[in-house]
Amino acid sequence: ATPNPAVPLDGMKRITLHINQLVINPDINPRHASDDDVSDLVAQIRANGYSDAIWVRPLSEGFRARAKALVADHPAKSGDLYEVLDGSRRRRALLEAMATDPAMSREIACDLIEADDIRAKELALAANVARAPLTPADEGRAFYALKMGGMDESDIAGHFAVPLPRVRQRLALGQLPDAILDALRAGHINLDTARAFTLTNSRERQLKVFEETRQLTAWNVKDALTARTVRADDARAELVGLEAYRAAGGTVIEDLFSDAAWLDNEKLLQQLFDDTLKARVKALKDGGWSFVKVLQGREVYDAYKFSTSAPKGRRTLGEAEREELAALK
Repeated sequence: ATPNPAVPLDGMKRITLHINQLVINPDINPRHASDDDVSDLVAQIRANGYSDAIWVRPLSEGFRARAKALVADHPAKSGDLYEVLDGSRRRRALLEAMATDPAMSREIACDLIEADDIRAKELALAANVARAPLTPADEGRAFYALKMGGMDESDIAGHFAVPLPRVRQRLALGQLPDAILDALRAGHINLDTARAFTLTNSRERQLKVFEETRQLTAWNVKDALTARTVRADDARAELVGLEAYRAAGGTVIEDLFSDAAWLDNEKLLQQLFDDTLKARVKALKDGGWSFVKVLQGREVYDAYKFSTSAPKGRRTLGEAEREELAALK
């Protein structure tokens, strides 16, 4: 929506201008940098069209000469030039969108404001300061409402030009119980703590931890929600592999805001670990080793007790072994 400045605008008038009639006065507009990325706005314009009016004022006398130099290719048929007070990024995004869509109208809605330089700077600054981004909680609720309305995660990411992981993170926050989100908005918990609650989809567990944890820190919340789980970097989990664990019916709890993950069924993990070790022992024995011993925990130090011994007896080489021996010779 069009931002509301700190002071009322008297005499604002809605007009339609050609995109080439708009020029940026870097002394007035606080967002005049030409290297600012506007791909997010371009994606939104392509997906949803253009709706926000750009604030403009008639070209001031002090800027007239510079303006003509800035828009040297300005076609005379487009009409008089106007300075942009608020909307420089939208103007550049419109130009980029128009460059790839010849059918897009070059006529855009603008709000005309009569203002001297001091007033123009005041309005431009007020508009940009007032345009505060949505909080993560509010953006999450907004995305969640769209998802409930039928949009999937990819659609949301495309419409608002945000990365898919961010959409998933915001959706996880948006689904938290009202009590937790209200605590975040009120500053009773910080964002990291709110994120920690997303480790479970159970609203019952989220509220239980929220109500019963004395000190609501991110570490305490994670500890409470993962008390009966095994970290994914556990040696057993690394040997078995997360895909094999999932295939066996286990659930992996992933932290959307970090690389951490937890396995929810230690009994299943231990069984898979034992089976994997047995299979590896069998494969080694089938490969010709005379004995295989599994060492766990502090037993690994026993490996130094073993020694190398010369083979005893003779046997007939297989065909593959004869070929290898010939190649070595």
